Amino acid sequence: MIDETTEFKQERKTKYQIRLEVEKRWKARNEVIVHLVLFVAVMGTLWLVWFQLNGRNMIWPLLLTTVWGLAVVGHGLTYYQSYGGGAKRRAQQLEREVEAIYQRQKHNGKV
Repeated sequence: MIDETTEFKQERKTKYQIRLEVEKRWKARNEVIVHLVLFVAVMGTLWLVWFQLNGRNMIWPLLLTTVWGLAVVGHGLTYYQSYGGGAKRRAQQLEREVEAIYQRQKHNGKV
């Protein structure tokens, strides 16, 4: 990993800073969950209304389900990239790339 001679030094966070980060992550997760629950409830109701009205000709709930469903998926992916496995993978890749560049510079005598 990166040693102390590099310009990147690990800053130590206070408990308060850590708490704010955790609260931000929880808030974002809860927003995704609420979005998903509302989607399921509203779409379930709309599909039920459509079936009750025998509206077999035009499947209007399908359009609404598709559009809102894509929004829910996008919201979930945003959370995943910001706080989930996507964020962890991005941090690992960044760390590997920084270390590789640092080692190349060290090998070439530039550090």
